[in-house]
Amino acid sequence: MTQYKDKVEEQNRKLKQEKENNTLTSIGWQREEIGKPNVIRHKGYKNRVEYEYSDKRKKPHTEILESL
Repeated sequence: MTQYKDKVEEQNRKLKQEKENNTLTSIGWQREEIGKPNVIRHKGYKNRVEYEYSDKRKKPHTEILESL
C-alpha cells in the first residue's frame, strides 16, 4: 500500500510542477521590422519563452530560460 501511496504522491508532485511551468508570466508582440506588417508574438512562461511569427514562412520556436 505504501508503494501505491508513494507513486500517487510522486505523480501529484510532477503534475503540480508541470502546472507551475505552464503558467503564463508575460504575453506580447512586437514588429519584426519598423514599417513592416509582420509581427512576432511571444508568450513567456516560468521556464521558457515561445515565439510565433505572423510570416508563416518562419517556424515558431521555443527558447528555454536558464534557471539560476
